[in-house]
Parts: sequence; structure tokens; C-alpha cells
Amino acid sequence: MKKRFCPKCGATNKPFIQGFCKDCFLETHSLIELPQTVEIEQCKKCEKLLVNGKWFPFSVERIVDWVREKIKTKELENKRFEVNAQPNEEKVLITGKVLGELNDELLEFPIGIEVKIKQVLCHNCSILSANYYESRLQVRFESLSKPKWKHVLTIIRETMVELFHRDSLAQITNIEKLKNGFDVYIGSKRAGKMAAERIAHKFGGEITRSFSLAGIDKSGKTKKKFTFLVRI
Repeated sequence: MKKRFCPKCGATNKPFIQGFCKDCFLETHSLIELPQTVEIEQCKKCEKLLVNGKWFPFSVERIVDWVREKIKTKELENKRFEVNAQPNEEKVLITGKVLGELNDELLEFPIGIEVKIKQVLCHNCSILSANYYESRLQVRFESLSKPKWKHVLTIIRETMVELFHRDSLAQITNIEKLKNGFDVYIGSKRAGKMAAERIAHKFGGEITRSFSLAGIDKSGKTKKKFTFLVRI
């Protein structure tokens, strides 16, 4: 049987890929393309990440998945990643390796990618900073018991915290205190509605719902502002 040898370096005792020894083949064939540095945007207020045009709650795992999409390979089969992520406030360092097979030969490629985190304001947080709101929660009390007032405000704030991770508009933008209650302006209609329902359920009150027109958005859809009045 004729012994194989590498036509470039003459090696005979190495694994062969497409007629060349493994080392010489990899010198002349680029099987993997990866950036050394990439940048991802994060909202400095709600901390969400902008990934493929959409905002998602921050997670290192999501950053790793996003980086994997940017690693391009050619000809490799059974591709897999073994990576580690080292995050800090300004960047995430992704290290590890990409493994794959070519001509039944297992290949490994080391990776080291620096993910820079650019601080921006997402659309929702930007409009909230200008006191945007979709719902106004009006709470009116039969008594002037201050502990009851504080309890109601606690319910509203806890509702915002609960919803915020999936609805970044679930924030209080303003509170107007009145003699017999207060008006709470909330960025999200859903959050305002839920807070009103929880208050009514807790104290046995009734909810009166109404809305007013607030213009037309870029798509031509009518915008509305909702009011939830709770008497307790």
C-alpha cells in the first residue's frame, strides 16, 4: 500500500484532510470566521439588551447565543461550542473553542471575543423620561387614613416591579396627590389595569374605566389614554 505524504511539508504521520496533512490544510483553508470585538446595546435604565432588533431582559446566556450567531464556519459537520463568559459592567469576554468534523477528523478552533456593552436608552424608557403614560390610575378614599393610602401605593409599586421585566412601560411616571386620594400616571395600560384590579380586590372597591383619544401613531393607529378610577 502506497504511503501517503503531505505534498506541502512531506509529513506522513499526521492526520490528512483532502490530500494534505491537517496542519498544512488549516494553513491554507479558512474554516471559521469570527470577530475579535463586537458591540451590543443595553438600555441604561431598564437594562434590557437589543438583540436582532428587539429588546430582551439582560442575561449573559442571551449574549453568548447572540455571539454564536456571529461565528461563521465552512464545511464543518457536527459543529458545537464550548465557551465561557466573563462579564463586567462594560464588557463580556467570551472564550473557549469551536469544535467540528471534516473528513471524519475532529477539529478545534480557539475563540476569544470581546463584547462591548454600549449604554443607550431604549424607546420605552426614552418616552417615559418625557412623562409618557398610557394609563392614569385614580384612587379615591372614603376615609383619610394615611396608612391605607400608603398600603395602596405599595400595591401599585409592587405591581410595577412584578411586570417590569416583561413590560418596561410598567413604570410610574408621576403621582398627583389630592385631598381625597391621588392620581398615578403609569406608562403601561396593562400595568395600570392590573394595579386597579388588585386595589379593588383588596379593599372591595369598584372600578370605573374610560379613555380619551391621544392622537395617531406612525402606522395610522389611534392612540388612547386610559383612566381607571377606583373608589375605596
